[in-house]
Amino acid sequence: MSHHAQDVNELMFAVLFLQYEDAVILANSIKDEPRLARPSGEDETINKLISPKFFALQDELRRRAGDVASTANKQDSKAMAEAYGRMMQVCVSCHATYLDEGGSDPR
Repeated sequence: MSHHAQDVNELMFAVLFLQYEDAVILANSIKDEPRLARPSGEDETINKLISPKFFALQDELRRRAGDVASTANKQDSKAMAEAYGRMMQVCVSCHATYLDEGGSDPR
């Protein structure tokens, strides 16, 4: 998630100003960003310390960023705005999990 914050901020403006090509590139960048791996049974990596909720939200972010890219590629402003809003629900839920422990599942 090295470029995560920058890509999310730039995506907001690409969606807002209907810059479809940029929105496709940025949403795909978020979707394709390397992810943390779920720990396996006897895994002793640091990932074992991460909440399982994080991994579910990480997967959901990937799906919803793909939806933003798909709708932007079709140049459907209404669908793109709705897909972006659904993607941001995941972002807020994940951040709330770690910042205020009051996050709710976006589904």
